[in-house]
Amino acid sequence: MVVYVKRSIPVELVSPPGKHGGIECIAVKLRLAAGCLTLVNVYVSQNSLRFEQLTGFSVRDHTLLVRDLNARHDSLGSAGSRNWNGTVWHQFLNDYDDVRLLGDDSPTHLQGGRIDYACLFNTEGMGGKCEVVSELLSDHFALYVELLLGKALANHGRVRYTITSNNRIRFVNQLTAWYSRYRPHDADTFYEDLVKQIVTVVDKNTAERKSTPVRRRNYTKDVQVRAWNTTLRRAHQERIRSGKTDEARIALQEVTKACSVVREEARVKYWEGFLDNIAATRSTTEIWSEVNRVRGVHRGVRVVGDPQTVADDSSRWRSGLVQPACLVCQGKLLEISSTMSLGGVLLYVLVLTTEVTVRVPLSREMNCWLR
Repeated sequence: MVVYVKRSIPVELVSPPGKHGGIECIAVKLRLAAGCLTLVNVYVSQNSLRFEQLTGFSVRDHTLLVRDLNARHDSLGSAGSRNWNGTVWHQFLNDYDDVRLLGDDSPTHLQGGRIDYACLFNTEGMGGKCEVVSELLSDHFALYVELLLGKALANHGRVRYTITSNNRIRFVNQLTAWYSRYRPHDADTFYEDLVKQIVTVVDKNTAERKSTPVRRRNYTKDVQVRAWNTTLRRAHQERIRSGKTDEARIALQEVTKACSVVREEARVKYWEGFLDNIAATRSTTEIWSEVNRVRGVHRGVRVVGDPQTVADDSSRWRSGLVQPACLVCQGKLLEISSTMSLGGVLLYVLVLTTEVTVRVPLSREMNCWLR
């Protein structure tokens, strides 16, 4: 028995998967914007359901219970005679008013007219839908449940693992080699060992997602870029919701093209503003202060030079003329030049000393380091 939760939703395991007395159960707690919601997945074999087991869930704050009860009761829409599970379930629904069933009385089992149930505990005013998925055919049909909930926008301590494209082949090969030597005794032990092996193979230090904080602080604050990013995300969702139709694909392509144009315009606008700030400065101290601000460095770099010469050189850079400026920076000779292309800037710093000459490129995000 497994419960899959989207990794962007904070979740904790309430009760691990287990089997006792003909009942298999797993429970997880989701942390949402409106509070916590406990999700319980239960399988009950014939004549194994007990009333006290159901009352244990009824005292929790907010709970969604999805189950295969193997229950039959005529008042609940089941066909055939009543059984013990159906009698207990019917009595529980009559005794507690804060329990609501989702869906209709469509039978989910191929034989016997039995129904699988999904119910909400202590969730007054919460809406949702529940329907039978007849395409997923086994010994009985699957049950699809959907609730309208808001995710919590807060940090949590759950560990996240990410496999990069460079490490994917190595990850698959190591797990394949482990599985070829593994001899599982039961399903529960296998899943536990599989999780442990994944944690062992994946290195959290190297698998963490690399962010671009400089771009996040500048480009994506543009109002139009953020609006088009939202439109693009909704177009992706609509394509998935519509079953990946041709109309949705064409609409997604059009939105993607328009979004790319807006992003390019925002990048050009940002770098033109950056160059204007550089050209308007009157001292090398102000120039390096602007460069360090883009790099995210709060500590300034002391540079000694002629302010008028630096201002003239900055004007030449802005006009597209590559005229190096020689500056003295803490006893080192700096030769600074720049080129302009496609709305972006590619800067180079040439550091000359008596021992070594180092050529350091400055990327678009200005992540440069002087040595």
